[in-house]
Amino acid sequence: MPRSSGSLCRLLATGAVLLALTACALTPRFANLEARIVSDQPLALPRNAELTVTLREAGAKAATVAEATYTRLGGGPIPVVLRYDDNAIEGGRRYVLSASIRADGRLLYTSPKPVPVLTGDAASPGRIEVPVAPVSRP
Repeated sequence: MPRSSGSLCRLLATGAVLLALTACALTPRFANLEARIVSDQPLALPRNAELTVTLREAGAKAATVAEATYTRLGGGPIPVVLRYDDNAIEGGRRYVLSASIRADGRLLYTSPKPVPVLTGDAASPGRIEVPVAPVSRP
């Protein structure tokens, strides 16, 4: 049975609206997480040291939400801005920030304990500090 042109127009309009809503849901909504990488002692870093900062879900799943690598680090504290998709953050879940510093493939410093961020018992925005400690070498 053929459709009337009014039914076809409504069907096409409904399809266009659904397509637009789907596109909005899939579009990343970027946000920035600012933090400082700190150490109890001055960071003795070689010129080729690289800092990797990771935002991930806490717990067994530990899905990575965002990660960034920085060079030209200086002696600390090291300011970082991590860009992440805010759509990936789910209420009721916990998220943590951790950092590691490497040079020539060797781990030099790492976060002894990930720092809660964004939800629950997280630090206040703008006051996030991620401690790093030297890695013991055999």
